[in-house]
Amino acid sequence: GWTRNMVWQDTGLRWHRTSPNIPHAVSPFYYVATGMLGGAAAVDIGIGTENPFGYAGASGVNPQAMLAACRGFGAAGVGFEPYARNGFGGVRLSIHPRAQADLTALDVRMLDALNRLSGGRVLARMSGAKLNLFHKVYGSERLYNDLRRGVPAAQITAGWSASVRAFMSARQRHLLYA
Repeated sequence: GWTRNMVWQDTGLRWHRTSPNIPHAVSPFYYVATGMLGGAAAVDIGIGTENPFGYAGASGVNPQAMLAACRGFGAAGVGFEPYARNGFGGVRLSIHPRAQADLTALDVRMLDALNRLSGGRVLARMSGAKLNLFHKVYGSERLYNDLRRGVPAAQITAGWSASVRAFMSARQRHLLYA
């Protein structure tokens, strides 16, 4: 039977696309790693490619600089390869299904890196409906405001730890499967 530590590949079941942009059993991992980033302006997360959500790039960014930034994140189980196409530069991600990295934190750290490497253009170009949607995806205006003020992404994501611990504790009594 199913256990909580299983990934889709462990089930032996055939994957059915849940969306044109979630074509593979590993696609949800990529969605978590770049979903918020995709709400920013002048970014490329691979929509329309063979690996939607598998890229983290921005207009005018040096791929080698983004690669260096990503390698410094310590994202266990996530590989990065530089890419450049159509005026965008960044990294292509390779995520192992059992990656130990916090993929949501990785999303925020890549957003911060792309914004810095683009001279602040990624966040500065967001406005109106796009900015409103970004706030909804994150859950508040705090991420955008913190990044615009120069708060390091590592500090932002470290600030989640108390809330994450509280959630993990509170959810225990509601879990149906161990």
